[in-house]
Amino acid sequence: MLGLDAEEPQIFVTVSDDLVEQGISAGRLVQAAVSALPFAVLAFDRLVTSHFYGHLVEVERVAFVAEARRVASELVVVDTAVSDAAAPDGWQERVLRNGSRYTIYKRHFTPAQLLAELGGDGEVLFAGRFFVAVRSCRRRPEVIAGLGDAPALLADRREA
Repeated sequence: MLGLDAEEPQIFVTVSDDLVEQGISAGRLVQAAVSALPFAVLAFDRLVTSHFYGHLVEVERVAFVAEARRVASELVVVDTAVSDAAAPDGWQERVLRNGSRYTIYKRHFTPAQLLAELGGDGEVLFAGRFFVAVRSCRRRPEVIAGLGDAPALLADRREA
């Protein structure tokens, strides 16, 4: 198991400590940006992301999917389901318990929408009221439906 975070991966240290206490081997912790993952082509059988993908704007989604396809033969995405209680996408202000505020981008998905966006080449694993989960098999990034020119956008981000 590997934990990845763009910032200092403190949360993974806590999770790893909890796993060790349960007799489960702790994984490796890596600090990196998802637009340029520090792993070889097909280094992993599966890449799983939970409630992350829906926070990415389009250019970030393109870069993430391209990198996920490069390093893993299977991609599993779990994210928030569409509901009547929230807009399907947009910028939202969040307020923490301490009163501090921050703005995030958030998208909500139908199972079919999420699967199609990842290439349509997999299956819906879960379609619930609060979240959806889909599994998608490896495809070339430039043919992923609705995500534009992934290689060019990814190259632009790496040069920036």
